[in-house]
Amino acid sequence: MPGYYGMAVIMELKVADEFERMEQGCDAALLQIEERSYEADLYREGYRKFLKYGVCFYRKECLVKKGGHNL
Repeated sequence: MPGYYGMAVIMELKVADEFERMEQGCDAALLQIEERSYEADLYREGYRKFLKYGVCFYRKECLVKKGGHNL
């Protein structure tokens, strides 16, 4: 089973309407990953390590925040 040997990467993407709200967008993305349990199906497939990223864009700018690693 591939999950026993690898790590799953989970990303949620957001778009901010102002540059100053990019960090807030990243936080909202990470919160959404947790609230909706994005890793649950991957965990059932055998994955035990997760990298979670909240990504927010504003025009051509991009901000990435790293979240928790495990279920």
